Amino acid sequence: MGSFSDSFQSLLPIIEDRIKNLPVKGFIASSKFEDIIFPLGSDTKVLGTVFELLSRKEVYEVANKEKLLIKEASRQNFYPDFTIMRSETDLEKIALDIKTTYITKRNQKFKFTLGSYTSFLRNPTKNIEYNYKEYKEHWVLGFVYQRDTSKISASHIWHPYEKRERIKPAYSNVDLFFRQKWEIASDSAGSGNTANIGSIYGEISDFKNKLPLFKSEKEFEAYWRSYKRTALERETNYRNIKEFRQKYDY
Repeated sequence: MGSFSDSFQSLLPIIEDRIKNLPVKGFIASSKFEDIIFPLGSDTKVLGTVFELLSRKEVYEVANKEKLLIKEASRQNFYPDFTIMRSETDLEKIALDIKTTYITKRNQKFKFTLGSYTSFLRNPTKNIEYNYKEYKEHWVLGFVYQRDTSKISASHIWHPYEKRERIKPAYSNVDLFFRQKWEIASDSAGSGNTANIGSIYGEISDFKNKLPLFKSEKEFEAYWRSYKRTALERETNYRNIKEFRQKYDY
C-alpha cells in the first residue's frame, strides 16, 4: 500500500494552503434568534483537533482513490488516529497518527512524544486499534505552529457571527511534515518520567529531511522494546543507541 503514502504526500500542499487561507476562528453556537462564535483560545488539545480536522479530507480522499478502508481510533488513548487497510483482516495495515506542537518564534527547535514504549510495542494488543503485528507502516503527520498567547484572555469573549472578521486565529505560521515514525524517533524518552518515545529535537527542516538515527524500523522497535524505564535500570542495560548496538552487535 505504498501508493497511499505517495498519494498523500502529494496532497500536503493542499493541506498547507487550506490552513493558511481558511483559518479556524472558533465554535459556532446557533439558535433561531442568534448565531454567536466562541474563539478557540490557545489550548493545545483544541488546536490539535483543529489541524486533524483540516487534514481529514485528504486522508479520506486518498483512501477512497486507492479503494481502502479507514478506521478511526475507537478510544481517546488508542493508537493510531487512522488505520488505513484493504479490509479488517488485512495484515499490511497502515497507521497514521496526527501530532501537533507549538513554538514561540520562527526556526525554534521542538520535539514530540511518539507514543508509549511499554504498550503495543511490548504487548501487541494494548491500547491499539488492531494487533500491532497487523501494521506494516507507521506514519506521522506533524503540525508545528506559533501560538499567540496574547489571545488567551480574549478567548473567553463571544462574538456575534456578523462580527467574525474581528476574531484573530490563535495560531499562525503553520508548518507540517509527513514521515514514518521510526525516521523521526530519538533514542531517549520523550517527557520526564513517563514511558514515551521521544522524537528528535530539531527544526522543521530536520523533521522533513534529516537522516534517521535508527538504521531501520526493525532496529527502532528492538531498541524501544528493551528500553528500561529508570536511569538506574538503563545503567546496566543501555542508555543510547551506541550502547544498544554494542550490546546486541547491531
